Amino acid sequence: MGLITRACQVFLTAMFLMAGSTKITPAAVGEEMRNEIIEKVSAMFDKMLGIGTEEMVMALGVIEVFNVLLLWVAPRLGSLLFAVIMCGAMCGHFIIEDPITEQVVPLFLLISSILVFLSSQSSAKSKKD
Repeated sequence: MGLITRACQVFLTAMFLMAGSTKITPAAVGEEMRNEIIEKVSAMFDKMLGIGTEEMVMALGVIEVFNVLLLWVAPRLGSLLFAVIMCGAMCGHFIIEDPITEQVVPLFLLISSILVFLSSQSSAKSKKD
């Protein structure tokens, strides 16, 4: 894998460790900010799936944190899961009518995930040859 792919993996690792831990525990950002995040993500879940609870948000946080490990062990699978999560995030921001500026970070995370996926796919093919 190339330097750009590694940089994307490091970027994804940092962002998803931060985002996931924020959803799991208030120690990451403080109680007030965590409550705001839980409210917003719960509203997204509620509008998209009809169920928006704090437990769903915490489950998403756990998935994000554990997927960071998967990103390094099995980059194709980890990056694919992050891309799916970011597609959901972008849809959620759109559905709750957030300003377009709220979708910039999910867009960069989606692009980074796709780059890692495509790069790891090409490196897997070259190993077979």
